[in-house]
Amino acid sequence: MYESYFEAISDGREVRQQLAALRAQMKSEPEACLTEDQLTVLTVLLKHEDAKTRRNAALLLGDYGNADTPKALFEAWQAEQQLFVRSSYLKGLDHYDLEPFREALLARAQALEGMEMAETERKHLSEELHLLREMLMKGQKTKHHTFTGWDMPTDLILVTNPGLEFLTADALAEMDAGSCRELKGAVGLKTDHLRPLTKIRTVKEFLFRFTDKVLTGAQPESAAKAMLSLGLLDYLEARHEGEGPFFFRIDMKTKLVLSEKSRYISRLAERLEALSGRRLINSGSHYEISLRLMEDRQGRYHPYLELMTIRDRRFEYRQAALATSLHPVKAAETIALVKDYLSPDAIVLDPMCGVGTLLIERRKALPARSLYGVDIYGDAILGGRQNAGQARINVYFVNRDLSDFRHSYSFDELITEMPAISGKMDAKSLRALAVTLIRRLPEWMSDGAPVIIRSSAGAMLKQLIAQTPYLKKEAFWQLPGNREESVIVARYRRL
Repeated sequence: MYESYFEAISDGREVRQQLAALRAQMKSEPEACLTEDQLTVLTVLLKHEDAKTRRNAALLLGDYGNADTPKALFEAWQAEQQLFVRSSYLKGLDHYDLEPFREALLARAQALEGMEMAETERKHLSEELHLLREMLMKGQKTKHHTFTGWDMPTDLILVTNPGLEFLTADALAEMDAGSCRELKGAVGLKTDHLRPLTKIRTVKEFLFRFTDKVLTGAQPESAAKAMLSLGLLDYLEARHEGEGPFFFRIDMKTKLVLSEKSRYISRLAERLEALSGRRLINSGSHYEISLRLMEDRQGRYHPYLELMTIRDRRFEYRQAALATSLHPVKAAETIALVKDYLSPDAIVLDPMCGVGTLLIERRKALPARSLYGVDIYGDAILGGRQNAGQARINVYFVNRDLSDFRHSYSFDELITEMPAISGKMDAKSLRALAVTLIRRLPEWMSDGAPVIIRSSAGAMLKQLIAQTPYLKKEAFWQLPGNREESVIVARYRRL
């Protein structure tokens, strides 16, 4: 394979372009490989006079090389004079065992850290340093910090799904957590008792405000200076124990196009490192702090911190999931919406349980006598058993189509999520499934039992319920978002 590319390369015809085309084709072919002779050609190209040719050859060797490749890449990296090419050798070398080269890589990283970088060289030297750090941390135990600021004054933003902020506000009120303010897609509050708040299950993310100031400077240099002068490092160090730098990443919600955003983040990260005296270190894979910049309508940036040093244990049970599985926060939101219809001694059925998330969140919110999950897909049932085991919740899982499921006694609650319309489920099939579900209720449910359904076909469900004599709609919530999801509660009455 790829003979035409290598024939052109051997003839010296548009070598750089041939390498770029070869890389593009090989990326689209998962089983792609190169012969020993082809690898030899690429190795020779590491000394080609054209810098971009050397770069493409290094990247190809990184993906498809052999046992001799690491030494060739390492030696080419050491010899390379063009700064913008050096990172390509490191990216290629990163696919291999780094131990033979670790000492030299570490020495170069230390040299770069102590170097006064000229402005014209800063971009490429910073990229090389960043790659070296990431490579050196592989296989090494990174020293992370321990969060200790549980009882310190904290200005907190609890991120929620937009339109459902009131669920988190209600949870805060029940905890007597003090006054809070509902924002769009979040709830803000100040507290000096942080630990209980991290257990609220309707929160997507916990963001910390280390300052109430906004960043008005448009340039990364001024933004980095401002955040440090506003106490970013002091905030982190006051709330953590441990030595060494804080490893961080940057995320931005901005109007900048992707390429501009990437440049901004790269430059900002480099400036934060330099201006903090390397007490802040940018790392895309070993970070313990996520620095969030949210751009407002005036083009100003609001800085927040997400602290990975606070371990989120709320959904650790979720070890197994399918592509269609309901997110645990959405499951918790569903339970919070319908909590007034649940009872602590109920026998609960989910006839389309998936990996069991709704049932587990139901039990996390309120005791139940017993929980039953039914699903036609064996992988879902296996995942549900794994998740329930992790949650230490007893759920009886049954691998069966809901049209065939039978039980010897009645259920006090039904709670489920219906599948969305997709390539496997068109509108006609979804309606047929809903009809089957409703027709089975008299065989399953006790008199007065609530039937709770989350679905993206709320209008269709309301129509079917209205046409069913033994069901009466009691509540309906239209959920925000692009999928037009809703939660409906109906009451089953035996005729």
